[in-house]
Amino acid sequence: MRHSQSRDRTAFRRKGGRDEWTLVFLSLVVFSVALAVIGCGRPFRAPARIPLLPGNLAAHTTAHHLVIEATAILDEDELLRLFNANLRLARLLVVEVSLINRGPEPMDLRGVRFALEDAGGHRFRPLKPRKAVKKLYKYYRIKNYIIYFRKELEADFERRRLSLSEPLNAGERRQGFLYFEFPREVDPLHRIDSLTLRLEGLSRAEEDAVLELRLSRRESTIGQ
Repeated sequence: MRHSQSRDRTAFRRKGGRDEWTLVFLSLVVFSVALAVIGCGRPFRAPARIPLLPGNLAAHTTAHHLVIEATAILDEDELLRLFNANLRLARLLVVEVSLINRGPEPMDLRGVRFALEDAGGHRFRPLKPRKAVKKLYKYYRIKNYIIYFRKELEADFERRRLSLSEPLNAGERRQGFLYFEFPREVDPLHRIDSLTLRLEGLSRAEEDAVLELRLSRRESTIGQ
């Protein structure tokens, strides 16, 4: 009888010990997952709508009832506020564009393409939102992340991109970002005083096929 009770107590202690280790293991798992969610979530934020600073490069023009406003966001403090990251260090340049249709008819924008170059003739390569996010992750060397948050960020960047897929209705104002990559020959931290933004395919007429905006240091009207 005593041997039986001793065996029962030993088995109980072993079971209790296993239960304690199981609780410790589960606690560690929960703690690790919590750290992963906190540390590997969304290191960057989706671009926010805030008034733009006058230190950026801006321009506006009107062509055939279409008002075009553009601002290249170069101020590094503002980039940190907008994206929680310095995009210039990641060799990214963001241009915010606003289109306003002052005419009586809808405008077809499906054929419109944007091109950007600096005063030296260096061309900035346009990037899709997914590629822009990829360059951010690569520059900041973020490898351990939850894929859900990255996909969510890509969706946010896509949502804030300037959409050209739908006609611009009469009286409509449409606003969004364009993402570009710095050319290899250009140091992204060097001072930039002017940029040229070209709109191609705005009209079928040959003389109206390309429209140029000279972006310089002036106060933007976007967001006002």
